[in-house]
Amino acid sequence: MNSADGASPSAANLAGTPASIEHIVLTPARRTRRTPLLLQHGAWHGAWCWTDMATRLAGHGYQVHTVSLPGHGSSADLKGRINKYSLADYTQFLHERIEAITPPPAVIGHSLGGALVQRCLTTRSLPAAVLLAPVPIAGALGATLRAAWRSPGPVLRQLLLADGFALVGTPELAAGAFLGPQSALKPEALFAKLVPESVRALTVLALAPGFTPKKVTTPLAVFAAEHDAIFTVGEQRRTARAYRAQFHLMSGQGHDLMLEPKWAELTDAIHRFLVDTVGLE
Repeated sequence: MNSADGASPSAANLAGTPASIEHIVLTPARRTRRTPLLLQHGAWHGAWCWTDMATRLAGHGYQVHTVSLPGHGSSADLKGRINKYSLADYTQFLHERIEAITPPPAVIGHSLGGALVQRCLTTRSLPAAVLLAPVPIAGALGATLRAAWRSPGPVLRQLLLADGFALVGTPELAAGAFLGPQSALKPEALFAKLVPESVRALTVLALAPGFTPKKVTTPLAVFAAEHDAIFTVGEQRRTARAYRAQFHLMSGQGHDLMLEPKWAELTDAIHRFLVDTVGLE
């Protein structure tokens, strides 16, 4: 894909990043934005899901970082079993990635990645943050109950067997969770890239996500998907209100906003928020 201004960004690993961790840096041929961007994926995904958006953001002049949590994408499973990872482990991972980038980045988080961003912002301020279909302010219990109503078998398998792949364990389940009715992405292509998720982390997200909006001073925007099968538009609106954040609804789109047909429109809207609203340099 061509970048937005015709520049060709170059990719490299971040210096000092452990070889076991996937941390990709896109640097535009002509960098016009001083503040870098860090993109954090959600559950079952990896840095691969940001390829088009990261390239377009680099075309807008940003240095763009994409990372994969341990056991996701091309990052090694450092503990040897995904269910050993807690939500605190994932949050610490994101903290460390933020600290590795100079100057401090603006952060974009999707779904579980949006939850990690919310947790990180309770202890530090950043130039800006964008939440894409994030785990809502009340947590993911509502999403779990809705999934149990639609597909009780996979939910029981996750809860009783600690199977972190059960909820997305077929192409049909994956497409039903992540893709909207307008998606051109083949369910099999998406499914092939997904990995098991930590049931330990997902359980905490449902019961006690650890969000404290009153402590957050970072400028925020929330982007919701009209046809999100995981979190409702109402939950996303309440999340935006809790943070006094801008709210944007992407019509016709499914949960995986960065892979849906309007991903370029979404990317440009994020750029406008960062520049026009936040005044990011």
